[in-house]
Order: sequence, then structure tokens, then C-alpha cells
Amino acid sequence: TTTTTTTMSSLSVNPPVVINPSFEEEEATAPTLELVSWTPVEGSLYAAVTTARPSEFNTESQQRIDGNQYLFLLPSSTVYQSLTGVVTADYKYTLTASVGVPLSVDVIIGVDIRLVSEDEEELAIISVDENNISIGEFNDFSVSFTPFHLSAPTHVSVFIDALSSTTIKAIVVDNVRLTAEVATTTTTTQTSTSSSTSSSTSTSTSTSSSSSSTTTTTTT
Repeated sequence: TTTTTTTMSSLSVNPPVVINPSFEEEEATAPTLELVSWTPVEGSLYAAVTTARPSEFNTESQQRIDGNQYLFLLPSSTVYQSLTGVVTADYKYTLTASVGVPLSVDVIIGVDIRLVSEDEEELAIISVDENNISIGEFNDFSVSFTPFHLSAPTHVSVFIDALSSTTIKAIVVDNVRLTAEVATTTTTTQTSTSSSTSSSTSTSTSTSSSSSSTTTTTTT
């Protein structure tokens, strides 16, 4: 059996780029600030940028705060950003985000970070709740996917949804990014022989008819 993996040497299209991934506001003069490059969805309870407070998190988690501000969300609140560039079937993408639950809260409301196509198809999602984060933690999360099923390039948007809750508690999000690398194609050749002089050879190329994804959580 012979396996050959072929990878193109460079990206041939402009991948999507998240603008202001860490929710910075260079002219910060107040604890709570308006969003820059991100848009709150109408009807959201509360979504804004706030000055980072490392003391609100465990010591080992504080290093994951990126920059001077982060996104501050109350339940049933959503912000989004429409990205430049396009997603195609030829590339593997990784959506990453850091999520924190302040020490001052006693209930984790949960948050979803979603990558959605212009056709409103959900291509990837990071879901954070009490099952994968604890109060006082500020953790990194990521999900990787290859949208093999896409027949044409598509524009995408990132949505950050604080989940609904009967308790008004906060959750914070930081460092939301989307990266791309060329997807690999693996070809496997199997050759079988018998005692006679005849032989047969079969070749298969691995592909998928739908998106494949892998989720990773970094905790301390």
C-alpha cells in the first residue's frame, strides 16, 4: 500500500479576515465603550466593549486576555461581523476565540461563536457553557473544518451569541479569529498479488461530501 499526500504550496484566494478580533478601542477613556468593527443585533439585552479586568479571573487564566478590552455580553445578546474574503472547499479553516467567566458571577450563561455563510448555513460553531468552562476561567477554544461540500466561494459572518438565561450575569469574549491553510488530498494505492503472474491495482482519493470539523479547548 502506498499513500501520497499532496498539498498546494500557497493560498490562491483571499481568506476571510476578522477585523478588530480582540475588541480594542484605541481612544478608550471610559470603562464601557462602543463596539468597533462589530455590530450588535437589534433587541440584544446588552453588548459592549469594556476595559479588561484581569483580577476578575484566576491567575493562570489572565495571560489569555488579549489587549486592553474585551467584549462584555449579558444574556440574549448578539454581535456580528461580516468578513472580507471568501471561504472555499479547498482550504481548512480554524475558528478560535477566548471566553471568560468573571469571578463575580455565580451562574454561567454560555455563549456560541458561529461562522455563518451568506446562504445562512452554519459552517462552524464554538459552544461554551458550564460543561467546558468554570467560573473564574478565561480559556481558549477552537474548531477546525474543511467545507468540502461548497461548490463556489462564499462570504461569511461571525456571530457571537450570549445564550438566554433567567439570571442577568455576564460573560466576556476576546481574540476571535479565523485562519486558513490549504487542505490536503491523500491518495492511497493498494496492490495485491497472487501466486500467478497477474496483479491488480486500485487507487482511491479521500474526499468528503460535507464539512468535517474538530473542536479543541485549552484550559489550565
